[in-house]
Amino acid sequence: MQSKNLALLSSLLLTSLSSHAALAPEPGFSGEVNFLTGYYRDKNNLSTNNDAYQKDITSSAESKEETHDSVDGDGIFGLLGIVNYTFGEELNHQLFLGTSREEIATGSLAFELGYKYQFNDGTVVSFSALPTLVSAEVWADPYAVGEQRNETDLTGNAGRIKIDRLMGSNFGIDIGAGFSEIEDEHSGSDAQNGIEDVTSFDGDALTQEEVEQLKRDRQYYSVKVDYLYVIPEGRGLLLPSLTLASSDADGSALSYQSIKGELSYAKSVKRHSYALTLDARVREYDTVNPLYGKTREDKQYGMFLAYEYANVFGAKNWSFVSLLGANIIDSNIDYYDADFFFASVGANYKF
Repeated sequence: MQSKNLALLSSLLLTSLSSHAALAPEPGFSGEVNFLTGYYRDKNNLSTNNDAYQKDITSSAESKEETHDSVDGDGIFGLLGIVNYTFGEELNHQLFLGTSREEIATGSLAFELGYKYQFNDGTVVSFSALPTLVSAEVWADPYAVGEQRNETDLTGNAGRIKIDRLMGSNFGIDIGAGFSEIEDEHSGSDAQNGIEDVTSFDGDALTQEEVEQLKRDRQYYSVKVDYLYVIPEGRGLLLPSLTLASSDADGSALSYQSIKGELSYAKSVKRHSYALTLDARVREYDTVNPLYGKTREDKQYGMFLAYEYANVFGAKNWSFVSLLGANIIDSNIDYYDADFFFASVGANYKF
């Protein structure tokens, strides 16, 4: 396969493999922005997108449609994209801000701020911070029943070291670490106070020691290894990966280790490009959850599809884009079952 075709295929999914050795064809600013509108549904007892009122802590989440006889899900509008500034005599230094095309195509929609450097052997190393990855609204006490749950802030930060084309090969390594904190942490408070329907599995109120096992402040680490395989005769690109992660929470019942397998496939046909990512993950928690009398185990499955139609209406720098994603969590504790669906269409502009 010619290097020109490699660059075309990888434009939707992966770091460019074009023949020039630099990080960009010319110095200065470059990037792209995606204007997206769409629909999402988040069916998850722990999510503030779900109803603040819940009748028990033993059932899977109900959608808005099931609880209010209304249209399920919500509309969204947003911007995704990245700005790069490339410099240096060999154009091997780059500052970047935003969400890269590779991350968008595989469903990793995290905002990054970082620096990238390319070595003479082709190795590309990136150092970045992901300030929004762990920022969100959460329930102060997710297990409160028979009342409106109150929201509080989840804050934190994460850092990342990413190595592509290791020593000129097709191997890559992605190392991440971070922390998160709950501003107003009250997990298990109702169960500690013996509120009806929020006691532990044996009907007793939680002790202070058991409440401590539900604390959510945490530190986490992950290591991902991937390999880019070019399918012969122009039939596309494959990117299998394996991720090991550890989350060390203040509450031992919420600390876990996980392993995730992922496979991405990308292909371009004339002006059409698409990337399909499938993943499966297993999470095993450290100790017995005092609310349920057993140790939590989750199986998670995901799918993400990205499509692009280049030069829409003959405009060289504009393209039509569409993103579609779904995620399912199957837990041995029904309360933690969840599913998420997302679909969007929009336009992409490159500069």
